[in-house]
Amino acid sequence: MESHKRTLVKTLCWRISGILLSILLTWIMTGSLMLGAQLGIAYNIIRAIQYYITERAWNRIQWGRVKEYHLG
Repeated sequence: MESHKRTLVKTLCWRISGILLSILLTWIMTGSLMLGAQLGIAYNIIRAIQYYITERAWNRIQWGRVKEYHLG
């Protein structure tokens, strides 16, 4: 199982790249950097929360996990 800290860092890294991509795409589509920034940031804050909750839920599900064996 992952720690909350690891899940949080993974979430932040993933969403930072998502924010930049969303801003760029919205800017290209609308021609407005301000609108791109607003939509990109708002959308990705929501997605970060959703990703974190989903990751934590999946950590509680044992399906598909392989038991680790430690030698020694």
